[in-house]
Amino acid sequence: MHVFVPEDTTEHCPPSDTFYLIKGPLVALLGPDFLSKYAKGLSAILVGSHIDRGIALCFLPTGKLILSLDKDSYETLGLSAAKAKYPTKGEGRWTVNLDLTAKSFVPGRNLYDRVVSCLEERFGDVELLVFSETNDTTKRIEFPDEITAKEYTLQTLSEVWEDLSIPRLSAETTIDDEFLTEMNNWIGALHNNITDYLIPNKAQDLFASSFLPVLETETGTGTSFTWKGIIPPSFVLKQLNFLRQQVDSGALPWASLTVWGFEDTPISWRECQHFHSISGENDYSFLILPGDNYVMSLTVGPEDEFS
Repeated sequence: MHVFVPEDTTEHCPPSDTFYLIKGPLVALLGPDFLSKYAKGLSAILVGSHIDRGIALCFLPTGKLILSLDKDSYETLGLSAAKAKYPTKGEGRWTVNLDLTAKSFVPGRNLYDRVVSCLEERFGDVELLVFSETNDTTKRIEFPDEITAKEYTLQTLSEVWEDLSIPRLSAETTIDDEFLTEMNNWIGALHNNITDYLIPNKAQDLFASSFLPVLETETGTGTSFTWKGIIPPSFVLKQLNFLRQQVDSGALPWASLTVWGFEDTPISWRECQHFHSISGENDYSFLILPGDNYVMSLTVGPEDEFS
């Protein structure tokens, strides 16, 4: 997650949220005791997965487990799956959608026993980024003995930018498609440190000059804050509310918040199937303006079902 404010400041909403990097058998996370405590509110994504090949998976806080499988893994695993709508490469992909909170997903019932048996016999260990969230607060997780877990706290990385071409924005700024495109380009250039795009009078190379902004800008100083890991929604909301208060009070003229989502997640908005071919964007941004105004923009790849 990335925040930019057009001031030299250390003021931000400090994180206290934690997440885990865990390793072990996937089936260990499907035990009845673990699910009764954590199925609701658990979020996780497979580390090092590729949505265009092999296996990708995620746990949703609604209590679902989503597996995205290529042809070989689908045929080997032996679970019922739906053919993906937008296969990207090879012979297609299949999606397994399991409701871990269903009354039928308990030991002794056919569905549960089938899933556990297939995972135990045909699914190796996994490495996941995980957090659990209840009532807008992350909570500690007690993992089964078969799982090794390392706990992390979100760390704030800050950077002050001097002599920066900063967009001049106000409550009267005209919000149209051209503005949103250029503002997203500017935020992306800042996050990726493309200085040819951001520093006035700097000699531009051919690539950067083809993306020079048409935004009205002024030279000034700004501060960016970055957090890396799997980001709980509650922390995004806390940061967003903090920025709204800062802008409304006049402490900041405007602010931006961008969440760069995982490109190889099986799903995106509204549980739509997500894919990665040429690109796999899965991002969203808030632009906070005076007068309690804001603009939210989504960026998803061309083969994302939500698009």
